[in-house]
Amino acid sequence: MVSADQLSQQAAVTDWPLRLLLVMLTLVVIALALWGLRRGWQNRGRRQDLTLPAVPAAVTEMPSRGPEGVRGKYLGTVPEGQPMERLVAAGAVAQAEVIVSPAGVLLRRQGEGPLFVPHDDIVSVSTSPGLLMRYYGRHGVLLINWQWSGAMVSSGIWFADPDDQSAVRDAIEHVHLEEVS
Repeated sequence: MVSADQLSQQAAVTDWPLRLLLVMLTLVVIALALWGLRRGWQNRGRRQDLTLPAVPAAVTEMPSRGPEGVRGKYLGTVPEGQPMERLVAAGAVAQAEVIVSPAGVLLRRQGEGPLFVPHDDIVSVSTSPGLLMRYYGRHGVLLINWQWSGAMVSSGIWFADPDDQSAVRDAIEHVHLEEVS
């Protein structure tokens, strides 16, 4: 039987240098893994060799054609037919304010630079149940399909409120119809 005295005493660490060495080795492995992930992301960006379309100064001063200050979650931009290949230049997942103007769609993203999609480059607007192997619920993801440096891409935005998604989609389509007329 174990006495109460024995339960209250902690076991002594027998080999401090070995334990410290193992902790340091674990931290080095974690640091190397994070460094490798960052390097892979940077190399992917260099291979894709894309730059974001410039945001015209007039766009930030123009009145919005859609609902003012609609917030959504920018999910990423993928090339057509490659749903797992995120385009690095377009940035990572971020909360965004969506502004639809006659010049294009502006996404003011938190923690990332703005993403501007000129209306001349927009081919279509659609919805999808998900993007990048993730399902996003009943009303899905708003996809803006557009031409970027000669390649077809899709930028995904998820809205918590389906009414916001419908309003942004209608605003983009409304501006497109005005261009055609």
